[in-house]
Amino acid sequence: GYGSSAFRSNLTVGQDGSVWVFGPERFFRLGDPREYASDDGTPAFLGRPVEVGPDGVVWAIDEATRALRSFDGTSWEVREDGVTAFDIAPDGVVWAHKGGAFERLGPDGWVTVGGGVGLRGYDEPPRFWVSPLVHEFFERSYEAPDAEIEVLSWPGTCDDSDGPGCVADIHLYGTTWNSGPAGSLNAGIRLVDMSDDGDYWMLQFAEVPLSGPGEADGEQPFQTIDYLVHVEGGPTTVYTTDEGVPEIDGGLYDWGPGFLRAGPEGSVWLTPGSESDDWCGDGVARFDGQTWTRYLRGTCIYALDVASDGSAWVQGGTRDGSEVGPIETYVITPEAVAE
Repeated sequence: GYGSSAFRSNLTVGQDGSVWVFGPERFFRLGDPREYASDDGTPAFLGRPVEVGPDGVVWAIDEATRALRSFDGTSWEVREDGVTAFDIAPDGVVWAHKGGAFERLGPDGWVTVGGGVGLRGYDEPPRFWVSPLVHEFFERSYEAPDAEIEVLSWPGTCDDSDGPGCVADIHLYGTTWNSGPAGSLNAGIRLVDMSDDGDYWMLQFAEVPLSGPGEADGEQPFQTIDYLVHVEGGPTTVYTTDEGVPEIDGGLYDWGPGFLRAGPEGSVWLTPGSESDDWCGDGVARFDGQTWTRYLRGTCIYALDVASDGSAWVQGGTRDGSEVGPIETYVITPEAVAE
């Protein structure tokens, strides 16, 4: 077995600089002696979105009831029902996706901003990010609309028949509305994240057929190639294994790395897969646009988030066969020595 404790572990770095750690029985803020009991709705499960606003309030979705809840240091409070996904924008405004529409929380309650957008999760819950700016529109067949708000969502416009061609979408709202692919390649997307500056990072993959005879069952052999895509206001930069993108030969959920987090000043962090394991990652890797740096090699990574000062906060542990060791919390500062 994988060990239930490994999958009931999570952390997040808040916009207020706080670090919250979640487990199957309790959760707490680092540096605060108080501890709080976890319940079925606490975002302790591996990979579940949880965010903290600049006021220190914790936000998460109860996956069983689809209720968006907030925790102010005393108790959880239901703030909106039927929520598919949520985001706290860089300006601290809380956004929710409900019933095919985006809503934002204002002084007088929830205000609907734009509709007609369906978000569906596959192996993970759907995600969206509210950008602090409106990027140059990516579909050149359209004129750039006079938009006031931009939202990046993933998965985007795809269904079960689309296969690996699913893309992330941008949704623009203002005097006009339009949407289109967010600068991604026509390839499968493993993970997406947006920085506080509005840059997009996407880890994508393509299955490239190999030349030569097929296998005994007639199937064409292929090679999986991973791409790291960086979208900055319009220009798109693509990095491949030639630029040092770690090869993904496994990883969490047996499909690749479990986490990708956009850091400050154009950096990105991800968790490479392990060649010798079908689900456990192999530490973390940071890319600054030129150089890859690896940390915590040989460590299974269960949670990853990046602070505004560039420090990465990690939950990880060792594994021997099916046995998972104690889960530890690490901080990797910008001055940390690479492995």
